[in-house]
Amino acid sequence: MTQEHSIKTIVACATGHIQAGISIVRISGPLASQIGHQLTNKETPEPNRAACRMLFDHNGDAIDQSVVLFFKGPASFTGEDLLELHTHGSPYVVGQVIESAMGHGAVLAKPGEFSERAFLNGKIDLVQAESIADLIASQTKAQAAAALGSLQGVFSEEVAELQDALSHARTQLEAAIDFSEQDIDVTEETALKKSINEIVHKAETLIVKVKRAIVTQSGVKIVMLGEPNVGKSSLLNQLTQQDSAIVTDIPGTTRDTLKATISHQGQALDVIDTAGLRESSDPIESIGIKKAIEAVQTANVIWLVVDASTTTAQKVEAQITHVPQEKRKAVVVVGNKSDLVEAKAPSFSFLDVMISAKNGANLNALLDLSLKQCIDAPEKSPFSARQRHLAALETFKGHLTAALSVPTGQADLAAE
Repeated sequence: MTQEHSIKTIVACATGHIQAGISIVRISGPLASQIGHQLTNKETPEPNRAACRMLFDHNGDAIDQSVVLFFKGPASFTGEDLLELHTHGSPYVVGQVIESAMGHGAVLAKPGEFSERAFLNGKIDLVQAESIADLIASQTKAQAAAALGSLQGVFSEEVAELQDALSHARTQLEAAIDFSEQDIDVTEETALKKSINEIVHKAETLIVKVKRAIVTQSGVKIVMLGEPNVGKSSLLNQLTQQDSAIVTDIPGTTRDTLKATISHQGQALDVIDTAGLRESSDPIESIGIKKAIEAVQTANVIWLVVDASTTTAQKVEAQITHVPQEKRKAVVVVGNKSDLVEAKAPSFSFLDVMISAKNGANLNALLDLSLKQCIDAPEKSPFSARQRHLAALETFKGHLTAALSVPTGQADLAAE
């Protein structure tokens, strides 16, 4: 058996098993053209040419009328021969087409296997493969644009520039070591360190972009804290324009964390209403407070909601002490119930923003301020990224920094 025919031909619905006007069944592998011929009882169309064909099951019964497209490898998404069958979007019809294709030698594709083959065949790199999932999962304009940027190779190109710069510097350094009859000239070593330092600056710039991309892709996590009856649940309801949380005059209504996702400036914001941080003898409420503490640890922004009509600077300072020290920079002090504050009220300089959860006043200002807290989140991210990308870049930068710290005259250690 040749290597070509040892590769399995895979089939799956590329558009999901949902009821729709059109569904697309993909067949990829060495038997794609042959299976297309068997399904239609006609020759497979010329590459990149659409043809309208009737599809038949293995008993010869008609299944559906379909638009058939054939892409000859390597000029296809997977890099293999690829057949696309555009059928009517009935889950039953799609199932019949897939079953018939399997009867002619195809096997059901595993989740992500088409993208995996595209990666293995060099059609896309790993970042681009991951960005396909990001694009499918995108819920906002910013997320979709960032994922598309990665799919088009924007992130990969920036990483490749770093790799090329590093390879050039390393080649110069190792050549100087291997071909020098004496110690490397100080001027030459200084020039090499300057080159490495420039790569460090490029890496730092890319790290900032990656941090912004992670925020864009994963969404900004906002946690609300505050005493009972300051309007946290009312604020959540105002943001979602629905009764997401129960609102009463009874203190401690919120026992669990409630999450709602909204969009602002194209960014996804996950707003989480909590029981707040305080002492409680109620065992159920205590569990809610514990969950609030857990939520705070992973928050990008913390809204400390206070009643603007009754609070004081001293009360706000006392409440901030409940927030872990390392998370206090993320705190935005939100003065709610501005509709109850008299026009001639004294200055509220200890508040970051004044809003009214009752009538929605100044909510956009609150959301704008929250985005500014998140690593320039309002600025559009040119690509999507993940935490492991950030970890790899920071490791990369760490090695370069270590090379720069090597004393002059120890170029071999710097190269290592």
